[in-house]
Amino acid sequence: MGNILKFKARWVAHGYKQKEGLNFTNTFISVAKPISWKAMMGVSAKRGYKIWQMDIVTAYLFGFLDETVYIYQPTLMDDSTGRVCMLKKALYGLKQSARVWYQMLQDFLKKLGFKRVEADHGFFVSNDKSIFIAVYVDDILFFGAPNDKQI
Repeated sequence: MGNILKFKARWVAHGYKQKEGLNFTNTFISVAKPISWKAMMGVSAKRGYKIWQMDIVTAYLFGFLDETVYIYQPTLMDDSTGRVCMLKKALYGLKQSARVWYQMLQDFLKKLGFKRVEADHGFFVSNDKSIFIAVYVDDILFFGAPNDKQI
């Protein structure tokens, strides 16, 4: 029988209680179209590009909220005063968490010199067109020539 190494917990918001226009506005998120990343797989095979895959762990927790969202304290933290917490960052369960994550990632990629492809807003290309990125929520595929750049 093994030993417990650590305990983990996840605080999840009750997004089903959110009201549109009050504590969320936009929830849409762009993801790479299958035809785009499949075509890039073919291009990569033909040109000898390398392909890297990445999963961003706890991606939804990175983005800062634009809206004001209050949430009840977790049961174990509740001090019976009726106080609530105001969230500064996104949390699992919020309707806008995926969008907040995507917006943050898109801004970061732009700072690195990537441009969003107009035909597919889940697909990005570097200014010199040597690296291509397909984003599907928190899963990312990188395509690039083996010796062009470090990703």
